[in-house]
Amino acid sequence: MKLYQDVVRSFEASGEDCAVAAVKLAELTKTYADVVAANAKVLHDGRAMSLKIALKRFDDQLDQAARSIMQSKTLAACARDPAFARAFDALVATPP
Repeated sequence: MKLYQDVVRSFEASGEDCAVAAVKLAELTKTYADVVAANAKVLHDGRAMSLKIALKRFDDQLDQAARSIMQSKTLAACARDPAFARAFDALVATPP
């Protein structure tokens, strides 16, 4: 939950500056490396439903954070920026 809230805060601070946003996302990837790895392992192991159940109590907060991220000026301005896209995917994309 905190990871997504921190993404929202980093986008608010970055505005439409894609380079700054990419750096902030890279910093968050380092800060939350254990969370990113754990989520990837859970999904890779086919336990997505277990994760969903475990996070159910945070649904409203996660939905709000996701909406804020998806509707942000940062994402709108930077989605096609290669450095930003790599940093964003490294932090929040579902692993293959």
